Amino acid sequence: MGPHIGEWKRDVFVTIGCGGSVRVSLQHLPPRQGPKGFIERAGGPVIFSYRITRLAACVSLLAFETWGLLYYAGIAEWYDTILEYGLCGVWAYTYMSVLALLSVLCSPAQARLATSHSSVVLAIAWVVFAYRDLYPLATLTKEPMDAEDGVVLWAYIGILTIAAVIVPLFVPRVYTPIDPKRSSEVIHPEQSVSILSRLTYSYLDSLILKARKVAHLELDQLPPVPDYDEATHLVTKNLLILDTYIRRKRHIFFGLLSTMRYEYTAVFFGD
Repeated sequence: MGPHIGEWKRDVFVTIGCGGSVRVSLQHLPPRQGPKGFIERAGGPVIFSYRITRLAACVSLLAFETWGLLYYAGIAEWYDTILEYGLCGVWAYTYMSVLALLSVLCSPAQARLATSHSSVVLAIAWVVFAYRDLYPLATLTKEPMDAEDGVVLWAYIGILTIAAVIVPLFVPRVYTPIDPKRSSEVIHPEQSVSILSRLTYSYLDSLILKARKVAHLELDQLPPVPDYDEATHLVTKNLLILDTYIRRKRHIFFGLLSTMRYEYTAVFFGD
């Protein structure tokens, strides 16, 4: 990247966002499998394709940073300005690329860990660039700090947006049962849809359209209850909180408030 893109302050922020070590995610890889095994373990072809997209984006960003590093190495006092010319950026995107690769190759539990780490680090990098180069576009007096890089800058931000924003928002989630011994045969869409669909409730569109065509929906036409809302799980989880024989000094109202604190919070702020 150009002289502004490689500015050491930005690179230090990105490097701090890496937090920890690659060693956290470098666990033992599963036995060697064919492509179908990787796709099934990832949760299906849709999730696998999103992970491949993120991996390709991270490698592309690493290539941008490496190009900037090599380009300025020949025209500057290299050893005196090593941070300024993007070495931290190379480290950061190498870390992200390794995490993205692990999310494709590792077992589901390790892939979730790698995906969480990469999403956080990519989000931090995107926020830095958004503040430097996107926020000024919404003002009348400021200009993007890295405007001199021209098309390269916007290609860089576009790829980073795909990896840090679009993929995390649109990728479906892998279903994780509350009780591994009693996984649901039919999964409620709420437990596997993307974050964006979950926030906008768009996964209910098909059910709403179906309800428009009939006087009433039959019980078997409704989605199953999520396993974390099943009576068995709720009793096991909250019995000690709600049982008045155990909590004699506390009114049951406060027990219900404690049990459903997230629901009450959502209702309070939703209104």
